[in-house]
Amino acid sequence: MATTNEAPHQARCDAALRLSFSSILLSKEEEDSGGYTSIKSPTDAMLEERSDTLSDGLPLENGALRHGGVRQLLSREFVGLLVQYGGVGLLYGALPAMLYPLIQIYLQASGAQYLTASTLVALPWSFKIFFGMLSDCLPIFNFRRRPYMVLGWTFCTVTLVYMACMPQESGNGLVDKYTMLMFFATLGYMLTDVAADGLMVDLAQREPIALRGRTQSVIYAIRTGMVFVGEVLVAFLFNGKEYDGSFDFSLDLQEFTVLLACCSAFVLPMTWFFIKEERRPRIRVRDYLPRLWRLLQRRAVHQVIAYNFFVGIFSGITMTATSPIQKLLIHATPLQNALSDVGANLAFTLAILGTSRWGLQCNWRAVALTTGAVTVFVDGVVTLFVIWDVCRAGVFWFGIPAAMHFVSGVGWVVNTFVVVELADLGTEGAVYALITTVHNLASPFAVSLTRIIDAPFGLTNARIQKDDNSIRVDLTSAALIMCMSTMFSWSLIFLLPQQKHQTQQLIRLGGSSKLLGGITIGYLALAMVWSIVINLMAINPTTSCLVITGGNGCSQRRDPLQ
Repeated sequence: MATTNEAPHQARCDAALRLSFSSILLSKEEEDSGGYTSIKSPTDAMLEERSDTLSDGLPLENGALRHGGVRQLLSREFVGLLVQYGGVGLLYGALPAMLYPLIQIYLQASGAQYLTASTLVALPWSFKIFFGMLSDCLPIFNFRRRPYMVLGWTFCTVTLVYMACMPQESGNGLVDKYTMLMFFATLGYMLTDVAADGLMVDLAQREPIALRGRTQSVIYAIRTGMVFVGEVLVAFLFNGKEYDGSFDFSLDLQEFTVLLACCSAFVLPMTWFFIKEERRPRIRVRDYLPRLWRLLQRRAVHQVIAYNFFVGIFSGITMTATSPIQKLLIHATPLQNALSDVGANLAFTLAILGTSRWGLQCNWRAVALTTGAVTVFVDGVVTLFVIWDVCRAGVFWFGIPAAMHFVSGVGWVVNTFVVVELADLGTEGAVYALITTVHNLASPFAVSLTRIIDAPFGLTNARIQKDDNSIRVDLTSAALIMCMSTMFSWSLIFLLPQQKHQTQQLIRLGGSSKLLGGITIGYLALAMVWSIVINLMAINPTTSCLVITGGNGCSQRRDPLQ
């Protein structure tokens, strides 16, 4: 990668190495000789753009990954992108926050049902890679991003309007119905988010190396800030008597979804008229898929994927009893639960902004270890204090972990910086979606493992409400397993590059392996199939009793309200 004090010749060589990372197909002879004369590209337009980059004789400005210069996000050309992420954040905050008052309280779901509903609502994020590939390969009217944003918001709006037209009913048997509607709404705004991510990577790679990370930090700060707004709305509008709240007023599901539908519809024109995008030709799938295959073979890529996936699994193992503890031991109201999420996202937003100001050059490994250690210690202490009735105040259960999201937020945003370093021309949507999909795939896989691990302990609502010594011992065992699995994930820290320079060096010199690329595809495919099948089985009454889905075994059926 070129810098301002390097010779133009060296800059061109580094640029060529960078661009050959995922978008150039070479024969073995060409790789051995270092020649680029017979390069094949998916389209003539992209080849011409790459040729201009390599032949202008100028180094990329201050270590930027592509030409074009830093773009102003508040300009008329890109302010729509900020509105786009704001809309995504609003729904990302509101829909999951509705699960506790609606699914856990109003519909009286069990802990396993609530955990499964939470997982299914988040499940569409596991399919980001496919939407990223679609956005890269198949432009609509020669635009790769904006039309997919419009389609996503349209689908989301229609789903929310359908929910608003349904009469609100109660009963444990309706958990699946409401969960699936939220699933489809999430699928819609997730499509818009994937398309926006591809454009965001394009803008972020125009930044010089000293500032790279600012664009995505600002965008994620806005998105997380709107998550904060969505959760505030749920906190105050879903705190009525029917939700075990303390207010004399509240909105029902239909009224609230009308509000969300109006917000979703507002983003539609902003997405089309206030985002500038260059036209791109269609890429043939038979050219695109080999590029992705070569991408996965690169050590830089499959190493980062492995880090995100396996760390996501081990650090994602939690307790199925978290929600019942909150309801039966803490006696939390929907307002307390929502305000906890509000505080957590406020801390998270401040962490993103602080990192973009002072942490762009920090050591990624040191940050990941430090934030992970502090978080697991505090979470462990709070959980054990509540289990053994040392302190069960709501402010203790909610307040301290919420504040700790500042620490975990720093670690999270630092981990996203590496993704921008890996993306390349023509594959921005797929690469960014791939790396983030890996973490999303790990999450439901971890939840499935959580159910399997906790099933022998019998952490039912009835036992937790009894609150005797035996359930406290079982809850402690589950909590210790949660903490130890997170600590084990730290052993994989060597897979994470230390900083941007090390990432670029790994891209240029790390080599490739077909074997490891194939293994990567194999375990990601297994995780996706596992996540879908197991979570669908968990909400099916005939299979939810299986131990693998969190039940006690089908020969020992229990009351679904336990």
